Amino acid sequence: MAATLRPGTALAPTYMAQLHVIFDKDGVITDNNSYHFDAWQVFFQKYNVSVPAEDFHARVFGKTNQEILVELFEGPLTDQQLEDWAEEKEAMFREIYKEHFVLTPGLPEFLGELYAAKIPAAVATNAPQSNLDFTLDNGNIRHVFQVTITPKAVALPKPAPDIYIKAAELLGATTNQCVVFEDSFTGIEAALGAGCYVIGIASTYPSEDLAKVVHHVITDFREINLAWLQTWFDARVDQ
Repeated sequence: MAATLRPGTALAPTYMAQLHVIFDKDGVITDNNSYHFDAWQVFFQKYNVSVPAEDFHARVFGKTNQEILVELFEGPLTDQQLEDWAEEKEAMFREIYKEHFVLTPGLPEFLGELYAAKIPAAVATNAPQSNLDFTLDNGNIRHVFQVTITPKAVALPKPAPDIYIKAAELLGATTNQCVVFEDSFTGIEAALGAGCYVIGIASTYPSEDLAKVVHHVITDFREINLAWLQTWFDARVDQ
């Protein structure tokens, strides 16, 4: 299931008529990148692959598993092999992370505000469907999102803009009616390329680096609420 539109959902909000909110998953909904690092280390050890820690961010974060595997393994890989290895690694991640699962600080309250106000919301992630389901179900937040979308729903994953363009379309919005929360430069490139407003989450990269490329930066969701987002969004739309 690459893209989901929740049945029977009215996408027209009761206020903030133009605002739609799209979330990346890893590093945004959950600050879990250190656990992905741990899972990749287990996977690399099993298959005798060496990736220096200093290269890990650039070579792994924000990319699809298939992209990572093609880059790291020499020789041709079949689509089935890529699919099997990708799911093997993600099963390792879920096993490692399940006892540590927690939503990003402030996110439950922020999502509660969006849901109460009937703000159309989506998750658009490069992660596989199995990990998306794991996050939505363990966080008990599936009901908040009218749309969920993974790379299988589009021609190209992030950093191409396709996934954010598709998410906006499924929400019934234009991309300039969407605020995206992203943590990685790959995702930021995709969201900006789609024409969305982007708020960076400083979970994976330093605030000062994100501030050079996004419209605003926060450490986590305790720094904002729906009233703030309304004002921030309206100021940009009116420019």
